[in-house]
Amino acid sequence: MMNKPVTTAALSEKKEELYPLFERIAGLYTMGDTTSLPVETVRELLKSLRFVLSTGASAGGDHTLEELYDMGGKELWRLAGAARELLELAKKTDPGYGSLALRDTLGAIGGFFGRYDLRFFAHDIPCMIDYPLCLPVSEELLGVSFIGEYLRRLIIENRFCASFDRGAAQKALSRFMPDYKELVVNLFEPVFRCALGLALLGKDPASLTLDRGDCGRLYLLFHPFDREAAAGLLGCALQRINSGREGEAEYLKPAAENILPFLRVASPGGYLNLFCAAG
Repeated sequence: MMNKPVTTAALSEKKEELYPLFERIAGLYTMGDTTSLPVETVRELLKSLRFVLSTGASAGGDHTLEELYDMGGKELWRLAGAARELLELAKKTDPGYGSLALRDTLGAIGGFFGRYDLRFFAHDIPCMIDYPLCLPVSEELLGVSFIGEYLRRLIIENRFCASFDRGAAQKALSRFMPDYKELVVNLFEPVFRCALGLALLGKDPASLTLDRGDCGRLYLLFHPFDREAAAGLLGCALQRINSGREGEAEYLKPAAENILPFLRVASPGGYLNLFCAAG
């Protein structure tokens, strides 16, 4: 869910509502011990407040800031519960390639829920997310909204990878980078590129193995390069490998389009690396 931002102008129009609301939040934060706060803390509390209000405003309608704040808090609480379920699903769908970065990231997200402060720092993401996605989550998403979207995308990648034989996938990954288990690299993309290359050639993607001859044919398929024609070829190949799982088609399309610039500039030898082919 992409929140509708509550702008500074909108808040300025409701100063008579904003000041009492912020004073109440600041009072809860200090537990009434002081009326003075460091500038940095005030700034973070305001970021959190704006995020909660934006979350409440995403439901639409005309509401007071107090109402938006309450609505936003309830929605973020719901999203936190949904994200917990997504985390469990992400663990279950882990294809088992032995990535330390993925293992550590899932562990860190598990600790997120114990550290997430919805009342005062709802915009914050108190955990380290090292494992990169093929399609990164927008930095406009904050707090638990970011975590939920990250997990949703990770599950799509995991399920795609798990649909192939683990041994074949690990061989493809080793061709991509022999020490992939210890590196902070995305594991979906090499598997996806292998499957895509085979589908482009009309072969069964299940083997995840291309050779030098296959890459030569792929190079000729895309040269002379025409972006529109190339996108059409990729679209046809995607239909051959898309399983129909929820969200997969919408994810695989931009993932495939990411390689268009490489298809244009890579040499015939470069296609070996692009499609993780056996030399």
